[in-house]
Amino acid sequence: AVVLAWRRGAVGGARPMKSALWEGFYRTATLWVLLAVYWATAIISRINIGHRHILPTYPVMFILAGSGVRLFRRGWRGLLGWVLALSLVAYVGEGLWTWPNYLAYFNQWVGGSRNGYRHLVDSSLDWGQDLPGLKRWLDEHGLSGPSSTTPVYLSYFGASSPAHYEVRALRLPGFIELDPPQHGIPFMLTGGVYCISATMLQTVVKGPPGPWTVPQEESYQTVLANVLTLIHSAPGDMQAALRGPDSQFWANQILAFEQLRFKRLCVYLRRHREPDDQVGYSILIYCLSDQEVERALLGPGPQTEPEDPSLFEEP
Repeated sequence: AVVLAWRRGAVGGARPMKSALWEGFYRTATLWVLLAVYWATAIISRINIGHRHILPTYPVMFILAGSGVRLFRRGWRGLLGWVLALSLVAYVGEGLWTWPNYLAYFNQWVGGSRNGYRHLVDSSLDWGQDLPGLKRWLDEHGLSGPSSTTPVYLSYFGASSPAHYEVRALRLPGFIELDPPQHGIPFMLTGGVYCISATMLQTVVKGPPGPWTVPQEESYQTVLANVLTLIHSAPGDMQAALRGPDSQFWANQILAFEQLRFKRLCVYLRRHREPDDQVGYSILIYCLSDQEVERALLGPGPQTEPEDPSLFEEP
């Protein structure tokens, strides 16, 4: 719309370009004002729960962009006409290329859908829609049958049940757990295939939010020591602790350990690892060795190596 206003002024001839530009913007002033006010409000608002909050601006942008059709009527052989034509072709082509993963679509200006999780998650990308795709991915890679010996771990963000789709995996912390809860001591993490929803990778739900901090590292080391003491105790002592007067204390310790351990793992993956694959752009696949898992969970934390920001985010 801005280019068209300039073009009209440049080729009008009868009036100065400044006058033509002013007339064009004056006639569409209500649309520009609405965009400016709404976007300014959206940017400074504390409500940040998805792309839905800027949807009212789309009709305004469509009206302004629709004026570009006049470029065809007034000399479509010109450069701007060809730019518009190529843009339309690219728009259709990208839509076909993205099918059927429209919920997780991001345009090429931010690196395409494969990089969408770096910018926005939750309802802007991840509705838990890719469990069927994950099942197919596991089948294609021979990871879902009884003969598979590779551990598969899943952290799922969504309201569906992985068991319903026959996704057999050890469950890491997730959001809206619908499967029956597992009681007892937590399982240890080893090398294997880690399937992590984009929203869970960014740790915006479940457990402590924000960057990994020194107090979180201290809490993690404390609960890690307590849980390891419980695991290495005699079977009778372990059962007595889990069922005795201190059962609630141990339940809280195990819960804190699982959440902090998972967040420490996600911090490592975000800083050091690219996904090995993606399912529908909303579930990220990491094939980790035992050494990588050990480094992620037992490597130096920020309080022991503060001069090295390559592993953990600063508080």
